[in-house]
Amino acid sequence: SHTVEMTEAPTEKSTETEITDVTDTKKRLTCYIEGSKVSGAIYLPEGDGKFPAVIMISGMGTSYISLEEDAKKIAAEGIAVVTFDCRGYCIGHSSKEGKYTEISLKSSAKDIIEITDIISEYPAIDKENIFLLGLSGGGHMALLMAGMCPEYFKAIGAYVPITNLVDWVEENQAYAPHVLACCANSTNEMLKRSPITYLDTIAKANLKIFHGKKDPVVPVSQSMKLYNALLEKYPNALVYLDVFDGGHEIDMETAFY
Repeated sequence: SHTVEMTEAPTEKSTETEITDVTDTKKRLTCYIEGSKVSGAIYLPEGDGKFPAVIMISGMGTSYISLEEDAKKIAAEGIAVVTFDCRGYCIGHSSKEGKYTEISLKSSAKDIIEITDIISEYPAIDKENIFLLGLSGGGHMALLMAGMCPEYFKAIGAYVPITNLVDWVEENQAYAPHVLACCANSTNEMLKRSPITYLDTIAKANLKIFHGKKDPVVPVSQSMKLYNALLEKYPNALVYLDVFDGGHEIDMETAFY
Protein backbone atom coordinates (compact mmCIF):
# COMPACT_ATOMS: atom_id res chain seq x y z
CA SER A 1 0.00 0.00 0.00
CA HIS A 2 1.10 3.53 -0.74
CA THR A 3 1.87 5.77 2.22
CA VAL A 4 2.53 9.50 2.20
CA GLU A 5 2.32 12.19 4.86
CA MET A 6 -1.30 12.84 5.82
CA THR A 7 -2.60 10.56 3.09
CA GLU A 8 -2.06 7.03 4.28
CA ALA A 9 -4.15 4.79 2.07
CA PRO A 10 -7.12 3.26 3.88
CA THR A 11 -6.28 -0.04 5.50
CA GLU A 12 -9.73 -1.43 4.70
CA LYS A 13 -10.39 -1.26 0.99
CA SER A 14 -14.02 -1.16 -0.07
CA THR A 15 -15.60 -4.49 -0.90
CA GLU A 16 -18.83 -2.80 -1.99
CA THR A 17 -17.71 -0.81 -4.99
CA GLU A 18 -20.32 -0.71 -7.74
CA ILE A 19 -19.90 0.63 -11.27
CA THR A 20 -23.16 0.39 -13.17
CA ASP A 21 -24.37 1.56 -16.58
CA VAL A 22 -26.35 4.77 -16.99
CA THR A 23 -25.66 4.87 -20.73
CA ASP A 24 -22.99 3.32 -22.94
CA THR A 25 -20.64 6.18 -22.08
CA LYS A 26 -21.74 7.14 -18.55
CA LYS A 27 -21.35 4.90 -15.50
CA ARG A 28 -22.54 5.37 -11.94
CA LEU A 29 -19.81 4.90 -9.32
CA THR A 30 -20.60 4.01 -5.71
CA CYS A 31 -18.18 2.92 -3.01
CA TYR A 32 -17.77 3.09 0.75
CA ILE A 33 -14.75 4.63 2.40
CA GLU A 34 -14.37 4.06 6.13
CA GLY A 35 -18.06 3.24 6.23
CA SER A 36 -19.26 6.41 4.44
CA LYS A 37 -20.91 6.35 1.04
CA VAL A 38 -19.10 8.09 -1.81
CA SER A 39 -20.81 8.48 -5.18
CA GLY A 40 -19.68 9.72 -8.54
CA ALA A 41 -19.73 9.10 -12.26
CA ILE A 42 -17.42 7.87 -14.99
CA TYR A 43 -17.71 9.40 -18.48
CA LEU A 44 -16.13 7.35 -21.25
CA PRO A 45 -15.28 8.21 -24.85
CA GLU A 46 -17.23 6.27 -27.44
CA GLY A 47 -15.78 2.97 -28.56
CA ASP A 48 -13.64 0.34 -26.92
CA GLY A 49 -10.17 0.53 -25.50
CA LYS A 50 -8.19 1.67 -22.49
CA PHE A 51 -8.50 5.43 -22.19
CA PRO A 52 -6.41 7.96 -20.29
CA ALA A 53 -8.50 9.34 -17.45
CA VAL A 54 -8.78 12.56 -15.49
CA ILE A 55 -10.22 12.72 -11.98
CA MET A 56 -12.06 16.03 -11.59
CA ILE A 57 -12.68 17.56 -8.15
CA SER A 58 -15.33 20.28 -7.99
CA GLY A 59 -15.33 23.41 -5.86
CA MET A 60 -16.53 23.31 -2.28
CA GLY A 61 -20.26 23.73 -1.82
CA THR A 62 -20.91 22.10 -5.19
CA SER A 63 -21.50 18.56 -6.36
CA TYR A 64 -19.67 16.37 -8.84
CA ILE A 65 -22.85 16.70 -10.91
CA SER A 66 -21.89 20.33 -11.61
CA LEU A 67 -18.99 19.04 -13.70
CA GLU A 68 -21.08 16.88 -16.04
CA GLU A 69 -21.02 19.17 -19.07
CA ASP A 70 -17.26 19.71 -18.82
CA ALA A 71 -16.79 15.96 -18.31
CA LYS A 72 -18.73 15.18 -21.47
CA LYS A 73 -16.62 17.66 -23.49
CA ILE A 74 -13.40 16.09 -22.25
CA ALA A 75 -14.69 12.56 -22.91
CA ALA A 76 -15.50 13.65 -26.47
CA GLU A 77 -11.77 14.33 -26.89
CA GLY A 78 -10.91 10.72 -26.07
CA ILE A 79 -10.21 11.08 -22.35
CA ALA A 80 -12.28 9.35 -19.68
CA VAL A 81 -13.46 11.52 -16.78
CA VAL A 82 -14.17 10.48 -13.21
CA THR A 83 -16.11 12.83 -10.93
CA PHE A 84 -17.13 12.24 -7.32
CA ASP A 85 -17.84 14.03 -4.06
CA CYS A 86 -15.37 13.72 -1.22
CA ARG A 87 -17.02 12.80 2.05
CA GLY A 88 -18.89 15.77 3.51
CA TYR A 89 -18.06 17.88 0.45
CA CYS A 90 -21.48 19.10 -0.58
CA ILE A 91 -25.13 19.27 0.35
CA GLY A 92 -27.27 16.43 -0.95
CA HIS A 93 -26.48 13.85 -3.58
CA SER A 94 -23.74 11.49 -2.43
CA SER A 95 -22.87 13.41 0.72
CA LYS A 96 -26.15 13.27 2.63
CA GLU A 97 -24.41 11.01 5.13
CA GLY A 98 -21.65 13.52 5.78
CA LYS A 99 -21.50 16.95 7.40
CA TYR A 100 -19.45 19.97 6.40
CA THR A 101 -17.91 20.10 9.84
CA GLU A 102 -16.55 16.57 9.34
CA ILE A 103 -14.59 17.31 6.18
CA SER A 104 -10.82 17.50 6.42
CA LEU A 105 -7.91 17.59 4.05
CA LYS A 106 -6.87 14.19 5.35
CA SER A 107 -10.23 12.57 4.59
CA SER A 108 -10.44 14.21 1.16
CA ALA A 109 -6.91 13.07 0.29
CA LYS A 110 -7.84 9.53 1.31
CA ASP A 111 -10.93 9.73 -0.87
CA ILE A 112 -8.92 10.83 -3.91
CA ILE A 113 -6.40 8.03 -3.42
CA GLU A 114 -9.17 5.46 -2.91
CA ILE A 115 -11.00 6.54 -6.08
CA THR A 116 -7.73 6.53 -8.02
CA ASP A 117 -7.03 2.97 -6.89
CA ILE A 118 -10.56 1.89 -7.82
CA ILE A 119 -10.60 3.35 -11.32
CA SER A 120 -7.08 2.14 -12.06
CA GLU A 121 -8.54 -1.37 -12.03
CA TYR A 122 -11.49 -0.51 -14.27
CA PRO A 123 -11.00 -2.24 -17.66
CA ALA A 124 -11.67 0.87 -19.76
CA ILE A 125 -9.06 2.98 -17.92
CA ASP A 126 -5.34 3.15 -18.73
CA LYS A 127 -3.92 3.07 -15.21
CA GLU A 128 -0.59 4.45 -16.43
CA ASN A 129 -2.30 7.65 -17.58
CA ILE A 130 -4.46 8.98 -14.75
CA PHE A 131 -4.58 12.75 -14.26
CA LEU A 132 -6.02 14.96 -11.50
CA LEU A 133 -7.81 18.26 -12.15
CA GLY A 134 -9.28 20.39 -9.36
CA LEU A 135 -11.35 23.58 -9.42
CA SER A 136 -11.35 26.18 -6.63
CA GLY A 137 -11.51 24.19 -3.38
CA GLY A 138 -10.81 21.16 -5.55
CA GLY A 139 -7.81 23.09 -6.87
CA HIS A 140 -6.60 23.38 -3.29
CA MET A 141 -6.78 19.61 -3.03
CA ALA A 142 -4.93 19.26 -6.35
CA LEU A 143 -2.07 21.41 -4.99
CA LEU A 144 -1.86 19.38 -1.81
CA MET A 145 -1.87 16.10 -3.72
CA ALA A 146 0.93 17.52 -5.88
CA GLY A 147 2.82 18.24 -2.67
CA MET A 148 2.18 14.91 -1.00
CA CYS A 149 1.96 12.17 -3.62
CA PRO A 150 2.54 13.50 -7.15
CA GLU A 151 3.67 10.07 -8.36
CA TYR A 152 0.07 8.91 -8.13
CA PHE A 153 -0.83 10.95 -11.22
CA LYS A 154 0.54 11.44 -14.72
CA ALA A 155 -0.06 15.17 -14.29
CA ILE A 156 -2.02 17.50 -12.01
CA GLY A 157 -3.94 20.65 -12.91
CA ALA A 158 -5.19 23.25 -10.42
CA TYR A 159 -7.76 25.75 -11.70
CA VAL A 160 -8.30 28.98 -9.73
CA PRO A 161 -7.21 27.18 -6.55
CA ILE A 162 -7.82 28.42 -3.04
CA THR A 163 -4.20 28.29 -1.91
CA ASN A 164 -4.86 28.94 1.79
CA LEU A 165 -8.27 27.94 3.12
CA VAL A 166 -7.94 29.82 6.43
CA ASP A 167 -7.07 33.12 4.73
CA TRP A 168 -9.87 32.63 2.22
CA VAL A 169 -12.45 31.98 4.94
CA GLU A 170 -11.32 35.03 6.93
CA GLU A 171 -11.65 37.28 3.88
CA ASN A 172 -15.00 35.87 2.73
CA GLN A 173 -17.24 35.94 5.79
CA ALA A 174 -20.16 37.15 3.68
CA TYR A 175 -19.91 34.09 1.44
CA ALA A 176 -22.50 31.31 1.54
CA PRO A 177 -22.55 29.98 5.13
CA HIS A 178 -22.65 26.33 4.03
CA VAL A 179 -19.45 26.83 2.02
CA LEU A 180 -17.71 28.49 4.97
CA ALA A 181 -18.80 25.64 7.19
CA CYS A 182 -17.21 23.27 4.71
CA CYS A 183 -13.92 25.17 4.90
CA ALA A 184 -13.70 26.46 8.44
CA ASN A 185 -13.00 23.43 10.57
CA SER A 186 -10.34 25.41 12.37
CA THR A 187 -9.89 22.73 15.03
CA ASN A 188 -8.40 20.47 12.37
CA GLU A 189 -4.75 21.33 11.91
CA MET A 190 -4.82 19.77 8.43
CA LEU A 191 -7.02 22.62 7.26
CA LYS A 192 -4.46 25.22 8.29
CA ARG A 193 -1.72 23.77 6.15
CA SER A 194 -0.83 25.80 3.09
CA PRO A 195 0.48 24.22 -0.10
CA ILE A 196 3.56 26.42 0.38
CA THR A 197 4.59 23.84 3.00
CA TYR A 198 5.14 21.42 0.12
CA LEU A 199 6.89 23.87 -2.20
CA ASP A 200 9.82 21.63 -3.13
CA THR A 201 7.63 18.64 -3.94
CA ILE A 202 5.03 20.74 -5.75
CA ALA A 203 7.75 22.13 -8.00
CA LYS A 204 8.88 18.63 -8.92
CA ALA A 205 5.36 17.46 -9.75
CA ASN A 206 4.00 17.55 -13.27
CA LEU A 207 1.71 20.40 -12.21
CA LYS A 208 0.07 23.27 -14.03
CA ILE A 209 -1.75 26.09 -12.24
CA PHE A 210 -4.33 28.24 -14.03
CA HIS A 211 -5.53 31.40 -12.33
CA GLY A 212 -7.12 34.28 -14.21
CA LYS A 213 -6.45 37.80 -12.94
CA LYS A 214 -10.16 38.65 -12.90
CA ASP A 215 -11.37 35.76 -10.76
CA PRO A 216 -14.19 37.23 -8.60
CA VAL A 217 -14.33 34.37 -6.08
CA VAL A 218 -10.67 33.63 -5.39
CA PRO A 219 -8.76 36.84 -6.23
CA VAL A 220 -5.35 36.02 -7.61
CA SER A 221 -3.85 38.43 -5.03
CA GLN A 222 -4.64 35.83 -2.35
CA SER A 223 -2.50 33.29 -4.16
CA MET A 224 0.49 35.40 -5.21
CA LYS A 225 2.48 34.53 -2.07
CA LEU A 226 2.53 30.91 -3.15
CA TYR A 227 2.99 31.64 -6.85
CA ASN A 228 5.84 34.11 -6.29
CA ALA A 229 7.61 31.72 -3.92
CA LEU A 230 7.23 28.92 -6.42
CA LEU A 231 8.43 30.98 -9.37
CA GLU A 232 11.32 32.54 -7.44
CA LYS A 233 12.72 29.18 -6.45
CA TYR A 234 11.70 27.37 -9.63
CA PRO A 235 11.53 29.85 -12.56
CA ASN A 236 10.21 27.16 -14.90
CA ALA A 237 7.23 26.30 -12.70
CA LEU A 238 4.07 26.28 -14.79
CA VAL A 239 1.80 29.01 -13.46
CA TYR A 240 -0.55 30.56 -16.01
CA LEU A 241 -2.15 33.90 -15.10
CA ASP A 242 -3.14 35.21 -18.54
CA VAL A 243 -4.24 32.24 -20.62
CA PHE A 244 -7.96 32.77 -20.10
CA ASP A 245 -10.28 35.64 -19.19
CA GLY A 246 -10.34 34.78 -15.55
CA GLY A 247 -13.78 33.62 -14.51
CA HIS A 248 -14.11 31.16 -11.65
CA GLU A 249 -14.49 28.09 -13.82
CA ILE A 250 -12.62 25.58 -15.91
CA ASP A 251 -11.89 26.96 -19.35
CA MET A 252 -12.05 24.17 -21.90
CA GLU A 253 -9.65 25.90 -24.29
CA THR A 254 -6.89 25.65 -21.70
CA ALA A 255 -7.90 22.34 -20.13
CA PHE A 256 -5.63 20.44 -22.50
CA TYR A 257 -2.58 22.73 -22.07
